[in-house]
Amino acid sequence: MLHYSPDVYEFIKKHPEMKTRELTTLVNKKFKINVSYRCVYQWQRKYIKGYIKPKCPHTWASYKLGQEFKNGNYICIKTETGCIQKHRYIWEQHYGPIKPGEVVIFLDGDRSNFDIDNLCCISRRYLAVVNKILKDANVPPELKKTVINYAILKVTTSDHEWSLKGIYSPQRFYRFTEIEKKIIKLHREGKTNIEIVKILKNHPSCVAEAVRKYKLGYFDRFYEDKAKETID
Repeated sequence: MLHYSPDVYEFIKKHPEMKTRELTTLVNKKFKINVSYRCVYQWQRKYIKGYIKPKCPHTWASYKLGQEFKNGNYICIKTETGCIQKHRYIWEQHYGPIKPGEVVIFLDGDRSNFDIDNLCCISRRYLAVVNKILKDANVPPELKKTVINYAILKVTTSDHEWSLKGIYSPQRFYRFTEIEKKIIKLHREGKTNIEIVKILKNHPSCVAEAVRKYKLGYFDRFYEDKAKETID
């Protein structure tokens, strides 16, 4: 960044009503410099209009242990292992860790009501059916529990019907290519995504997707189902 003499900035402060293009021409002519229109515009915002660039928000590391803060539409809390959404933290304190592919929802839709009776842990697959049935309708919490049970019954019945027809197969939902198996093998060995990309010379998005599927537990279920098919 170029720095000019203080006289340049003082001269700009003395001409608050002048248009930017005219001021740029005048500054270059008076001080025999070649400053751009954009620089003069920024100086006007800083010295004349009092524009101050907003500071960056606090990072998670700056919060104290147990301190709560708002992150988007949810309230988070700082724990010993990092930061977690408060409703997920409360659920894990009562019922243990949340399994991959599951989410905790507010039955009454109020994201500030952290009563354990207002929280419900549900699979994303069931939640998709629940959202399709309700379509963001305002329903009481007790009725929402009924809809969740209905969604679980509907998905389970649908899977059973496809299984009887011989069409349903667990691998239909999570398949793994040979390159994905290599990515997961390197990930298990402790390699980072960047290191895997350099080793296999694959696209970063493909590596990230394979690792994501592995973390959700699809990889283990894939081999569990293949073992069952072998036994049968």
